[in-house]
Amino acid sequence: MSAARTFLFFFAVQALNYALLCWNYRAVAQARLGNVFVSDLACAAISFTLIKRVAKAESRAAMAGYVLGGAVGSVVSVYATKGFFGS
Repeated sequence: MSAARTFLFFFAVQALNYALLCWNYRAVAQARLGNVFVSDLACAAISFTLIKRVAKAESRAAMAGYVLGGAVGSVVSVYATKGFFGS
């Protein structure tokens, strides 16, 4: 896989992972059990995939995508879930 594709893969998956974690935290804080259940399932599935991929990754592109994707995913998810869940 090329460096650009590796970066994009890790960026996208980690952004999704952090977005789901943010959704999960907000759902837990407001005791929305259905949302907690679904977001926990999604977080576990993505985490399992990431663990397998990160263990095999050796490039700086993978690390950069992983780190930046997490930061972007958190910021975007806080903004999006604030509207959905309220403050």
